[in-house]
Amino acid sequence: MEATLSAVSGVGNGIRIISEWNIWLSVVLLAFFLFGGPFGWLMGFFVSIAGDYLWNAIPMGFQTFNSPGDAAWQGGWTIFYWVWWISWAPFVGMFIARISRGRTIREFMVGVMFVPTTVAFFWLCIFGDTAMYMEMNAAGGVGTAGIADLVRNWNLPGALYGTIDQVTRWAWLNWIMATPATFLLATWFITSSDSGTLVITTMLSMSDDDPPKRFRIAQDLHA
Repeated sequence: MEATLSAVSGVGNGIRIISEWNIWLSVVLLAFFLFGGPFGWLMGFFVSIAGDYLWNAIPMGFQTFNSPGDAAWQGGWTIFYWVWWISWAPFVGMFIARISRGRTIREFMVGVMFVPTTVAFFWLCIFGDTAMYMEMNAAGGVGTAGIADLVRNWNLPGALYGTIDQVTRWAWLNWIMATPATFLLATWFITSSDSGTLVITTMLSMSDDDPPKRFRIAQDLHA
């Protein structure tokens, strides 16, 4: 229902407002992990892995495996990412073109490539490394925090809440911060769904910049 209402209200209202809320709540959640967790350890690890990535990006990008097991793994992940990006690229590309109208090439490159890449790198480092720190420094010994077990069992929401529950020693604060995390799980999906709905209905309406609302409602109900 929320996704349908957002899609019907258009880019300038529903999608924009929810996207702005997403950004601010994401900043709050990121700050909670960064300053509530092992700040010094996270910053040091971030610098280390950033250097490792920049140093090894080109060699690893051209590396191929010959042993059957490694080759199967590499091929499987390659196909996985091919399918992922082939499915997302058409509507994401058209949506970015729509909201980038009137921007310069420089603004487009910075806003679409450099800033999101940097933020995603920092985001994954802070969240992933916080969970790693908890597993490495668990009171019962390495690997006893329970987060890794949840990931191995594909209980990713449980891993998220399990990590939040251990960020600080104040249980009430951890419980409060689980609220924006829950909200973000829904709203990030809604904005992605809205983008797809807008692009699909634009194509159905012969590239009309403002597709009929009945098209948007029908597409959201179908999805």
